[in-house]
Amino acid sequence: MTHPFSPAQGAREVGLAETRIRRYIRETPLEPSPFLSRETGAEVYLKLECVQVTGSFKARGAFNKLLSLGESDRARGVVAASTGNHGLATAYALAVLGIAGEIFLPSRVSPAKLDGLRARGARVRLVDEDPGVVETVARQDAERTGRIYLSPYNDPEVIGGQDDWIVVGEDALRSAIRLVLERQSVLIEGAAALPVAGLLAARARLRGGRVALVLSGSHIGLPTLAEVLRDP
Repeated sequence: MTHPFSPAQGAREVGLAETRIRRYIRETPLEPSPFLSRETGAEVYLKLECVQVTGSFKARGAFNKLLSLGESDRARGVVAASTGNHGLATAYALAVLGIAGEIFLPSRVSPAKLDGLRARGARVRLVDEDPGVVETVARQDAERTGRIYLSPYNDPEVIGGQDDWIVVGEDALRSAIRLVLERQSVLIEGAAALPVAGLLAARARLRGGRVALVLSGSHIGLPTLAEVLRDP
């Protein structure tokens, strides 16, 4: 992913975002993690964005983008494409701010995710295409109808409200989910397990330091959670 602005511009947007979204989101806890601190030799804290409104940090980006729009742009309406946290966050923010919008989803989306969006009052459109094509269809519809497209990642205001990136293996993610649930009594999803797994993989390099991990979301399906807990 290429960020659409420089580090200085990014820092400025983060500052603006904090002012815009403060009244609409939770100031989530920053908790020490004695177990991870002992395991890594670092002073480890967990930022619990998994208890943010809609259950993930994505609410920050959605609110920041929508609040940055002028009245005329808000009146045009909004289009988004997502089957996950971005869709839930966008639906919630649209409802709170009273902005019309539509979420594009692949027709094979899970019933639970579809029900979750509709429960938040979202207007949804199912697209009979591969999930990777749905974003393109949504962008094209936004251009055709003159509505604003709300990207989950490639947008300065969205990135200003949220940003994270790391890569680890699936087994490490499963272990991290189990560890946080067992040791911290916090339920997290796979994406939120990324920084925990990354910390454990790089523990030697981080020993003696101070580390804050953002646990970005809590949306994990029951079948997936059952599989994670069943694995040794």
